Amino acid sequence: MMMDNLEQIVAAYEHNLLNEDEYSAKCKLLAALQHAQPGEASPLQQASAAGKATTVKKAIGLLTQEERALLLNV
Repeated sequence: MMMDNLEQIVAAYEHNLLNEDEYSAKCKLLAALQHAQPGEASPLQQASAAGKATTVKKAIGLLTQEERALLLNV
């Protein structure tokens, strides 16, 4: 399930463990939020269903206003 991956990426991002520049780390975070396999719910939908909205809120909180707008408009 993508939520486990999202939780790991958020934790790594928060603790600066991705060993990447800011842009690459943000791209990885955005990809984790957006990615869904065909026929599978997006991580945002999965979070709601799994009661893990806190993880998604935390991830979205790490984004700038412009990045949030892109995420929600995609």
